[in-house]
This record gives sequence, C-alpha cells and structure tokens, in this order.
Amino acid sequence: MVPLKTVMASAYLLVCFSTDSLAQLRKSVADKIIAVIGDQIILSSEIQNHLADLRRQGGEVPDSTRCTIVKEILESKILLLQAAKDSVTVSDEEVEAELKQRLGNFELPGNTRREAFNQIKEYRLTNLMQEKIVSNVKITPSEVKSFYQSTPVNQLPFFEPQYEIGHIVIYPRATPEMEKYLLTEMNHYKQMVGSKQTSFQKLALSVSEDKAVKENEGVYHFNRNTKEADPLLITTVFQLKDGDISSPIKIKGGYCLVQMMERDGDEATVAMIFRSTPIAEAEIKKTIFDLNTVRAEIKLGETSFEQAAKKHSELRQAAFSAFIQGGNGEPFVTMDELDKNVAKEVLNLKAGEITEAKVFMDEEGKTGVRILYLKSKTESHRMNLTNDYSRIAELALDEKKRAALASWFKVRIPDLSIMIEEDVLSECPKLREYSSN
Repeated sequence: MVPLKTVMASAYLLVCFSTDSLAQLRKSVADKIIAVIGDQIILSSEIQNHLADLRRQGGEVPDSTRCTIVKEILESKILLLQAAKDSVTVSDEEVEAELKQRLGNFELPGNTRREAFNQIKEYRLTNLMQEKIVSNVKITPSEVKSFYQSTPVNQLPFFEPQYEIGHIVIYPRATPEMEKYLLTEMNHYKQMVGSKQTSFQKLALSVSEDKAVKENEGVYHFNRNTKEADPLLITTVFQLKDGDISSPIKIKGGYCLVQMMERDGDEATVAMIFRSTPIAEAEIKKTIFDLNTVRAEIKLGETSFEQAAKKHSELRQAAFSAFIQGGNGEPFVTMDELDKNVAKEVLNLKAGEITEAKVFMDEEGKTGVRILYLKSKTESHRMNLTNDYSRIAELALDEKKRAALASWFKVRIPDLSIMIEEDVLSECPKLREYSSN
C-alpha cells in the first residue's frame, strides 16, 4: 500500500513539465548519454535539469531523488516507444497552442523554442499513452472502503472547516448620462495637464481609482505582445510618442488616460489615470430587485442555484461552476481562503440558505450585486468515508492506476533493449530490473 500522504502529494502521471523548466532548457558542455532505450536516449543533462528545477522550487532534494528521476525518465521513454508502436499521435497545432499558452509573453530563442516544442510533444504523447493503458481501470465501493481501512489513522489528513459556497453576480449598467459625465471628467484632466496646472502623475495619485496606483505612483509598464491588458489600451499606448497624452480610452469598467513616459521597442513605461464609470442609484436598485427575484425563484424550487447561475451570473466561470473554487481547484474553501466580506456574509448561514442581494466591489473596483448560497459546511475532521468519500475514491483510483501501470511496465520491459551506464546502476541498484546490460 502506498502511504496516503504520498498518494495525495503526487498524481500517477510520471512526467512533470512547467513553464519554469521551459525557461531553463539547457545542455551541459560535458553532456553524455547515460541510457539508451530503443531509439530513445537519456542524457546526463536531463537529470541535472530536473534536479535544478526541484531545487529552484525550494523543496528538499534527497540523494535518492536522482535515482527516482532516472526511473521516471526511463519509463517515459518506454511509453514514447509504445505510443509510436500504437500510432498514438498529437498534432503540431495542439503542441504549438500549448507552448504559446505556457510561455505567455516569455520569448525563447529559436533552438531553445524547438527543444521546448519537442518536450511538450513528448509530454503529451506520454500522457496519452498512459491514459490508454489505464483507461479501463475502475474502482468499486468495496475497493474504496478497503483502501481507506488499510491506511493508518496518522496518515489520514485533517481538514479545517470547509464551505461549499455558490455565488451569482450581476453588474449594474452605467447610463449614457453617467458615461458622458465621466468622459467630460477625463477630458478635463487632460486639459489640466496640458495647461500645466498639475503634472500627470500628481493627478493620477489624487484621482485614479486603480488600487495599485499608490504602490506604483501611477507608473505602469506594458509589453506590446501582452494578452492580459485591454487590446485597445495596448494599441493606443504604442501609438503615443514620449510626453503624449491619449484621449480617454474606454476599457472594462470605465475610462483611462495614458501619458507616454518612455518607449523602447515593444516595451513602454506610462503614467495612467483610471476612473470607473459611476453607476446611477436607480440602476443599482433595479439590479438588486432583479437578483432578489432570482433568489425567490431558487427558494421556491422553480430553478436550481446552479441553473440560475448559468443563466444570470456575469462571472466568467459561471458557465462551468457556480461555486467559489479553493486553492486546489475543488469547490470547497476554508474560511481563510475567502474574501473577508464573503466570509462575513456566510458565517451565520445554515446549509441551504441564500443571502439577499447586496452591493459589493470586485477586485477590479467595479460595482456589482451578488447573492451567496451556502450549499454545505463540513466541520473540522479527520478524513473519513462519510464526509470525504469522493476524495478517497479518487485517491484509491489513482493508486489502482499506478499499480496497473507498474504491471504494464513489468510485462513490457523484458521485450526491450535497455542499456544503462554502469555508474548509474551502481548508484541506483533498483534500476537493474530495467537494464538489459
């Protein structure tokens, strides 16, 4: 039995891959081949790179880690050979899309980028082959129970109180009158700077509503290729010359003014003023009424909270989940993971209750109206079958998949020609079962 803590700490997949490792692709000058598996090779630099990645992440790296890494890379190469034999493929378009997503604004030189492309392709093929091998592995309730009962109590994790909290958010619309008012204000700011009544940065510090303005003194850095900023803002910024001030730019939630401070190719340093569009009180009241109507429909059983969230919520993730996600991606959160205002609102709720619609300010400073739903609350407890069956079932399934994969390797290895350097075998004697030496 694999200890439960170990099972929880790692998935059954063998190959790890991160953007950090993309940035660190490199070859040692004294590189050498330490293993050959069919037409696949393992280089000494691959092992060193993995070890360096682990050290950068700040974790402990015991001496045995090197042997573990060699074993995992050996198995990944075996899976690649099998993928080729079974005609398991992944398109270059898929690989390129993932590479772009992982790199973001980070650029790699040509050779390093090709190497990163190949790494991702191998990673995807390895995962697809693993999924094929374990695709028929299922778990039964009796196996879940057996897995749980075979785990020592001191290895069962202890959970703090956890909450399953749904939210529906609607943003009141700004009226044309309010849009016109804000546009007039922004043009007035531009005139004040132009007539030298004040400097742009001083004005930014006094009127800008961006939460970060005090920390950065109104100064922002942009890259032309960023995907995170508003496209119209980026386009406008890179049309300005040093000292120029833009016209008001409409972005999500309001307007901004930008003054170019310095530009160097695709990099720009600017001063910026952001003001959110004021929302009329009548619009806020209407949104509160509308959302309370949705709340009443849920309470009467005319719709479920999840259905209402998909239909009405303006949060991006509402199409996939109506619930606040915890740090592990699950729809369960601890009190310290919650925004303090959300925590205050749900603290006295009972399971199944929904708050009345209330106004709040989101992380971007935008005025919204929301209702919160406490679906469930789990008191602090040691992991058990009653409260945590789905989690235990997932862990038991992962262990069964690992066992199936290990069995597959045991059958497959004798048919392969695997040559491993003697120094490596001396350091890692358990690898002799892989070796054809």
